[in-house]
Amino acid sequence: MKSLKKFKPEETITLAEIVADKICSGHNQHMIIFLEGKTGAGKSNAANRLCYDTSLLFAERMGGRPEDYYNVDHIAVMTMEEVFRVAKNMKKFGIYNLDDIGAEGMTARNWQSDVNEVMTKLLQTFRTKNNLLVMSSPSRDFVDKIARTLLHYKITMVKAWYDRGISLGKLSTVQKMYHKDGSNNIYPFVRHKGVVYNYTAFKLAPDHIRKPYEAKRDRLEEEMNSRSMQEAQDKMNGTKDEMKTVQNEIKSSKKFAHAQAYVDFLSQGYKSSEANNLASGVSGVKQTVRTTQYDIKKFQINAHVQ
Repeated sequence: MKSLKKFKPEETITLAEIVADKICSGHNQHMIIFLEGKTGAGKSNAANRLCYDTSLLFAERMGGRPEDYYNVDHIAVMTMEEVFRVAKNMKKFGIYNLDDIGAEGMTARNWQSDVNEVMTKLLQTFRTKNNLLVMSSPSRDFVDKIARTLLHYKITMVKAWYDRGISLGKLSTVQKMYHKDGSNNIYPFVRHKGVVYNYTAFKLAPDHIRKPYEAKRDRLEEEMNSRSMQEAQDKMNGTKDEMKTVQNEIKSSKKFAHAQAYVDFLSQGYKSSEANNLASGVSGVKQTVRTTQYDIKKFQINAHVQ
C-alpha cells in the first residue's frame, strides 16, 4: 500500500496483512471490505487478488492449505442465487467474494430494495464467523445505509494498467459520524501502526483462481443476458396481447352499440336496410343487415327482427 508519509521499504505492509493481523488475532474478529468502480476499473481482479493473498497468510498462521480458506466455490458472481449459494456454505475463517453484486437487477424496479434487505441481513449474521467478506459493485448505492455502517474498508478503483497487470484503488476506512442533525458515514484514510495509507495496488490474481472465475462469470453473464432478453421479449409480447384485447373490446362495444341502435330504429318503424344505415351513423360500424342480426343474437338483445 502507498503511504502519505515517507517510509522505509521494510515498513510497508499489504492490505492482506492488515486483514490477517485482525482476523487471526484470536479476538473473534471479522472484516468486510467493499470495492466500487466503473466497469473495467479492475474491481473483480482486485477482489480476487486480495482474497488469494489473505488465504496465503491464513494458511501460514493457522495451518492447512490456502484453498481451504479461499477457492472458486467461495465466489458469488453477479446474481442473488449465487449470493445465497455462498451464504449457505460459509465456514469459520473462510474468505468469501461477492463479485459485481447488483449487476443482475440494475433496471428492475424493486430489485435494489430487495437486495439491500438481503445484503443487510447477510452482513449482520456474517460477523460471528471470523471471516473476510469482500464485495464489489459498480456503485455503493447497492449496499444501503445500514449495511454501509457494517463495512470496515472501502476501496474505490481509480485506474488499471492491463499491460502491466496492475490496478490501483483509493483506500479508506468506513466510520459513522454523529452530529446534531443525525449521522453520516465518513471515509478517512487507513492508519496502521502510526502510518497513514491512502492507496493500495493489486497484481493479477493467479491463473488457478482467475481463469475458472472468468469462465464462470462469462457463463453466468451469458445466461443473465439471455434471460433479460427473454423477459423483454415476453413483456413486449404481453403488451401486444393486451393491446389486441383492448382493440377487440372496443370493436365489440361498437358492434353492440350498432346492434342496439338498429333495434331502436326498427322499433320506430324503419325498414331493415334503413335502420342498419342509421345505426352505422351512430356506431361508426359499417356492416350488412345479416351481420347486425347475428350480433343481436350474440349480444342477446331483445327485439323483433324484421
